[in-house]
Amino acid sequence: MNARAKFILVIVSAALLVFATAAVLVAASSPSDARAQTATSSVVILGISPNPPVTDDIAAITATLDDQSEATADFRWSINGAPRPDLSGIGKNVAVFVTQSTPGTLRASVDVTKLGATVSVNKSLTFQLELSESTKAFQNLQNQIDEARLEKGRVESEVTITLGYTPENPGPNEIVSLSVGSFQFDVASADIAWLFNGRRVASGRGVKSATVTLGPAGSSNDVSVIVNLTDGRRVEKSATIVPAAINFYWWTDSYVPLWYKGKALPAPGTTILIQARPSFSDSLSSALVYAWSLNNSAVPSASGPGKNVFPYTARSAGGLTDRIAVRVSNISQTINQEAGFRVPAAETETIIYESEPLAGINSARALDQVIRPAGKTVDVLAEPFYIPRSSLKTLRYQWSLNGKTISTEGTRRPDLFTLTSSRDSSGPQDISVSLEDLRNTVIRAARSVRITLE
Repeated sequence: MNARAKFILVIVSAALLVFATAAVLVAASSPSDARAQTATSSVVILGISPNPPVTDDIAAITATLDDQSEATADFRWSINGAPRPDLSGIGKNVAVFVTQSTPGTLRASVDVTKLGATVSVNKSLTFQLELSESTKAFQNLQNQIDEARLEKGRVESEVTITLGYTPENPGPNEIVSLSVGSFQFDVASADIAWLFNGRRVASGRGVKSATVTLGPAGSSNDVSVIVNLTDGRRVEKSATIVPAAINFYWWTDSYVPLWYKGKALPAPGTTILIQARPSFSDSLSSALVYAWSLNNSAVPSASGPGKNVFPYTARSAGGLTDRIAVRVSNISQTINQEAGFRVPAAETETIIYESEPLAGINSARALDQVIRPAGKTVDVLAEPFYIPRSSLKTLRYQWSLNGKTISTEGTRRPDLFTLTSSRDSSGPQDISVSLEDLRNTVIRAARSVRITLE
């Protein structure tokens, strides 16, 4: 339907509405209710279509005279207090117009002068203009367009840069290289200024990098870069670098004799406790977050705030090949350091010493091949090294002499073997011992010694 046909249809509908008995309303000298179908006086009846009117739509207000003299009467229309000559004239008892886009009060009035009369009659009608669906759709579209324009302007005016430094985890008093970059513009054409702890350290056109020397462990080192573009825009990026040295301390539950002056080393089956100690105060170190990993796989159960000790059990012989690492950080990420650790490994072993009646164990010299006089007893002791302390009670000793098994089960000292001989004995005596934990077959060791009797 074209606009002309729609216009005619609206006029016809409005005329029919006027003559509908249910739509008649007496028009008073004061404004009537917005949803009233008509307003009447002794002379004029006013009606509107559609009712209620909506925004951005065609509305038709019809003035009907009680003597049906509309064709010869002069109608002067006003909409919202503004005269509408385009709607006024003789016989123009229907005012058709496009409503406003904003919902609210709509007031229509008409001055009617009958043919030959010298006095006009003024009647008015007030409506509540409601928001139409088409207006809603248009406003939503307009809002989207406005938001898109704002976003486009924001993106075009906003400049982002990246500030990086190497090494990624610098240590105390280390030289750090700073760099700036951007995916939006060529930084080589911009004026760049570098600040370190508030002091300018480098500046100039296209100065994309700078170097600084960090302070001691735990110190805050503030770096900033200011970039001024050729079009006048300015962008700044800052970072705080807190150097930290992470030292590792470790201890194990492996057994060594009391007289042994060396450190107990981890061996298969033993548990190692590894402590990460950043170069900060104890109060700060306990508040840091420790993220442990084993062979590049995170270990959540051992990680968390203050968890600076990592328990690890050696699993196989041949030395430890697993890599243990920890990342130490604080909540603000101004501290973020990582360090790796490998534990020196040892094999479980046993060493044979001679035990003398008065002097005790001769720990200064391990037995290998010795000569002893025949007819005297020789006590030898098998001393284990690097086994879990928990295995000492379940350790089994198996002795043999010249290939023949000698049982020491049930004796008070299964780790001690006594060689006896007669005065006329001579020649080599091969003594062997093997150790094994009956509960953990990974823990085992063996040793042999030759004693030559003369």
